[in-house]
Amino acid sequence: MAAALGLLLALIAVAALIIDAQEGSRQQLRANLGLRAGTSAQLVGTYISQQAHREQLSAEQLLSSPRVSAARFESLAEAFGATFAVVLDSSGRALTTAPHGSAVIGRDIAERYQAGQQALRGALAVSGVVPVAGSSASVAAVAAPYRTHSGALRVFAAAYRVGGGELQALVDHASTTRGHEVFLTDADGNVLAASPRTGQAALANADPALARALKRASHGSLHDGAAAATFATANVPGTSWRIVIDVPDSSLYATTGGLAGVAPWLAFALLALLAVLMLGLLARLLADRTRLAELSDELAAIARTDPLTGMLNRRGIEEGFATAAARSRRRDEPLTVLMIDLDGFKQVNDRHGHEAGDRVLRALADCMRDVLRCEDVYGRIGGDEFIAVLSDPDAEAGAHAAGRLRRAAAGVDLRPLGIEGGIALSIGIASGVHMSPEDLIRAADAELYRVKGARRASSAAAS
Repeated sequence: MAAALGLLLALIAVAALIIDAQEGSRQQLRANLGLRAGTSAQLVGTYISQQAHREQLSAEQLLSSPRVSAARFESLAEAFGATFAVVLDSSGRALTTAPHGSAVIGRDIAERYQAGQQALRGALAVSGVVPVAGSSASVAAVAAPYRTHSGALRVFAAAYRVGGGELQALVDHASTTRGHEVFLTDADGNVLAASPRTGQAALANADPALARALKRASHGSLHDGAAAATFATANVPGTSWRIVIDVPDSSLYATTGGLAGVAPWLAFALLALLAVLMLGLLARLLADRTRLAELSDELAAIARTDPLTGMLNRRGIEEGFATAAARSRRRDEPLTVLMIDLDGFKQVNDRHGHEAGDRVLRALADCMRDVLRCEDVYGRIGGDEFIAVLSDPDAEAGAHAAGRLRRAAAGVDLRPLGIEGGIALSIGIASGVHMSPEDLIRAADAELYRVKGARRASSAAAS
């Protein structure tokens, strides 16, 4: 009797351990669901933040003049993939729109949108879902404040159609669990993206039971008829949005079902199974972190790239210049800077249109890629101004590189654009040892103005 009681107690103890282990696993799976929601929300927040800073940087570079060219603005909006874009003055009035000719130009539209009001206070802002007037489509806007050359505050706001693009891709990868539902919603429960995709504009229509559950808690269990599910949410940083993940319990707890009644001789096998499960969960977590790191690197690369030419933009050039200057100081070698400006580029835009001007800029970028070395730092500062930083102990490297670049640019065939001759350049060269990047740029800029002045004087004398 005592032996039987002892065996029974042992069986009860083992059963209790199994039940405890199973419950612990269920808690871990719920925690992992919340972690997956948090990771996905962080990915969305990183993407939106990078998009907002790209808008701000582009606006500072291209939209800071007193008058904003409608053609240039439409090209910028198209480059961002915006359905609708607008520039607001400091009072919230629309200065220009894309598509051009909107009836809102000159009207105060910021007062109707919280994101516009927030941007006018100097902060990057992201809106919720906003319906497009006269259409069944909906958009979400990213508003970026910036300063003009005169210091006046403006706001560049771009609206993107919901249910597609990068946001949809991020939501599609938020969960791989069978039977999952993932929603990216704004503060009012409007759906920006969903996996699997839904034709419903609001979460309350797409999944009424889940919408009701979210009013009570940010995570927990969901019972919709006979099917039980678990949901978790996470706020998207920098926005009023959130990620909602809903997974059927039959899929979420598939690896732990049926273990509570296992006999004691299966306890070791159960522990081994749980160990394998934990390794699988760790591998999944590491894979999620790797994907996050890859996406962060990709977004960082986008932030350093000029969208028109694919070259480094001002931010990327500054980073590369600082590295090249530090290397030059360590090696006690000269550093050479080429400041490059297109001659007559304004006439190209005026006579042939901004699209032709953009193609000329891309052609010059191709010439720089062909002529300069991979270890050189070069890119587009803005407008028709380019820069190249050469790390070469040869004192004549700058003159040689400038000559090769002029010849390559002069050989570009622009006749399909209606332009005779190649691309004419003015290049200012400055070189020095232990000079700061700022001093080298100032010297090269001064030389560029001297070259252009000499060329204008020569042309005037010839005429």
